[in-house]
Amino acid sequence: MAHPKYELPKDDPHAKYHYEMAMKHVEAAKKAGKSTAELHEIFKKCMSVDLDHLPTAAAAANTSPFW
Repeated sequence: MAHPKYELPKDDPHAKYHYEMAMKHVEAAKKAGKSTAELHEIFKKCMSVDLDHLPTAAAAANTSPFW
């Protein structure tokens, strides 16, 4: 079964970057043996990150990675 092509939103200036970073995380998770459901969840989380309101480095140090 072929995976449908993801259409980048036209109104989001960060859409291409979101997609590239999401796929980078998905590929790493796939190599780590994550399930398809987990891969989709990682993709959704990466695509929902608001790049205009990222936490500071100090706040980010107290959080876990996407997967």
